[in-house]
Amino acid sequence: MYNLNAEQLAAVLCSLDNCVLVNSGAGTGKTSVIVARLVHLLDSGIEPGKIWLLTFTNLAGGEMVTRASSQHPLANNVGAAGTFHSLAARLIRQAASTLKAKIDSGAELTPEETAAAAWMPEMRGIIDTAEAISRIKKIIKTLPEDEAAELPTAGKLQEVISASANRRVPVGQLVAKKCAEAAEAVAEQYRAGKRETGELDFDDLLDFMLLLLRSALLKADEIPAHVLVDEYQDVNQTQTDILLALAEMGAIIYAVGDPCQSIYAFRGAKVSSIVNFIKMFPGASLFTLDQNYRSTDQILALANELSVHAGVGKPKSLRSGISGKEPEYWRPWSDEDEAEQVVRRISDLMGSGVDPEQICVLSKSGVYSRHVEMRLSERRIGFVKRGGRRLAEMRCVKDLAALIRIRIDSKDIAAWRRVFSAAVGCGLGNGKNAEALISEMQNGAEDRVCRNDHLCCRNVGGRTFSTLKIDNCDFCDWIDANAGMFIFDGRYEPKGKNKDIGIALKGAVSEIMYYIDNHEVGKIVEIAAEWLKLIAPS
Repeated sequence: MYNLNAEQLAAVLCSLDNCVLVNSGAGTGKTSVIVARLVHLLDSGIEPGKIWLLTFTNLAGGEMVTRASSQHPLANNVGAAGTFHSLAARLIRQAASTLKAKIDSGAELTPEETAAAAWMPEMRGIIDTAEAISRIKKIIKTLPEDEAAELPTAGKLQEVISASANRRVPVGQLVAKKCAEAAEAVAEQYRAGKRETGELDFDDLLDFMLLLLRSALLKADEIPAHVLVDEYQDVNQTQTDILLALAEMGAIIYAVGDPCQSIYAFRGAKVSSIVNFIKMFPGASLFTLDQNYRSTDQILALANELSVHAGVGKPKSLRSGISGKEPEYWRPWSDEDEAEQVVRRISDLMGSGVDPEQICVLSKSGVYSRHVEMRLSERRIGFVKRGGRRLAEMRCVKDLAALIRIRIDSKDIAAWRRVFSAAVGCGLGNGKNAEALISEMQNGAEDRVCRNDHLCCRNVGGRTFSTLKIDNCDFCDWIDANAGMFIFDGRYEPKGKNKDIGIALKGAVSEIMYYIDNHEVGKIVEIAAEWLKLIAPS
């Protein structure tokens, strides 16, 4: 039935009256189990509208419903299939519309509706991250200069406010003690602004859904009978509270996940939600899936051994019944040593005739692959990076390249523009000042003409700029001497809360342009890198 193994079938056909946690190891067919459970609920006579399928992407929810619909004609009619956030937006919008209509009609409100009127948003819109950062930035600008100087950037503060909502802890606990009070004040002003306009941001959706569930405003037919949750190890505290509230209202929670695959702690996810599931949902049943369909027993044995040290519940005992080679592993001395050994292995494989497309390097995150990327590039070995930017495409690398380029070719206006724009909040980073400075650099050369016009091949602002400095040329001498001067003479005075970064920029450009020979690329990189460390957090 359902084309499942014994472990999976037991998890699918278990009681419909108790909450369930399916602890599914990697590659054990958790999606097949969720889809089969959905079909089983429909086969058991559960109304499709009383079933919610909560996933971490709307795409995943849609794909699961599509798979289920091939086995049951009513699968397309489930009450919800998508993310917590998309469901929250729909429920809040419906409740807000109903409440507003009742208030406008003059009808008497219930005690619950009267209480909800104080917090229920009008849902005029949902603010995206860019808009949230813009609003926070405006609030920071209204603060006294000394308070604003202590705060993180608007982007970082938006992340803190988001983390506060997801982890359900005060903003002040997530920033430095010296700016905790100011950060709390900015967060409150930001929230007040949303209340005034009747808008919510992405994180508000979960908070207001929880309020809605606890307000007794939902009608009986709006409350689900069964809630299927995918990737349960990645729920945050608010999402956990939502599921607990639903359970208190009678919903049966069926969660599938693996504590060893929890990777979203930086988004507020708490692995304790899955580890303590049985405690939080009394009477819940636990099923474990150990039959792996993706790997060999040799690799799984290594994974099982590693899980002993994970500290997130019972160690794994994954198995596949497929035999393969013993995995090779070593303990490198450093990141550089690791990268060298990896690339050497790749070279050996390619030399023995292995197709490059059959070679893959996996890393926990993109940051850990940078040394490998550098070694591959040095050896002219082409590669494709998935799941992040290649090293050469990263902002910091492009900024570093721009600082090198201005030393090699001081007439490289594109490089100067990037250097100026990198100085965010230092008196140049607002765009207009940087462009004005660029224009001044260009216009200052209007009255000077390169004596070797046939060598001029770059056109900037209507003027041709020689790509190579020509000895004894009035134009080339002028642009070479003045390009760097514009950034650290009186025409650019660092200011604002990032004044120190601007001063450091002036010093770096001064040293690069006037004291370092353009052949000393290593020294240029060293100086440029020191300055880039200052702007990295912003």
